[in-house]
Amino acid sequence: MTAKTNRQKGQEFQRWVKTYLEKLDYVVFNMPLTGRMTKGFYVSQKNDIFGCDLVARKKNQTLWIQATLHSNIKEREKEFRKYFEFINPEEHVQLWIKTKKEINIKELDLGQGFFDLGKIIRGKFYSLGAKGI
Repeated sequence: MTAKTNRQKGQEFQRWVKTYLEKLDYVVFNMPLTGRMTKGFYVSQKNDIFGCDLVARKKNQTLWIQATLHSNIKEREKEFRKYFEFINPEEHVQLWIKTKKEINIKELDLGQGFFDLGKIIRGKFYSLGAKGI
């Protein structure tokens, strides 16, 4: 059996985040990969909306989420800031980072940058601040 590629692992993580949020009564849209032909080969490429992989909605709350296996936060923040003016201040822009032992959730404050929101360990959310997901 062949090992999974990083893209496959990333897609698997995005699906996991979608399922997790749906259990919390969010309606979630997961941006699908798109494909194109280049030099006679079909290649898949990411297809983000405002730099995010998922958009989750619950009542009056919207989450814009980038789910990643990489922790290059400065690069992610730079990408988010390009589109931040299109996102309402009451909406939440989050970065979900998967590590071997846990999932770290960070939220973007335009003035302060990313701050730690919480962690998910073995499927349970642990808040690092005053609010939850």
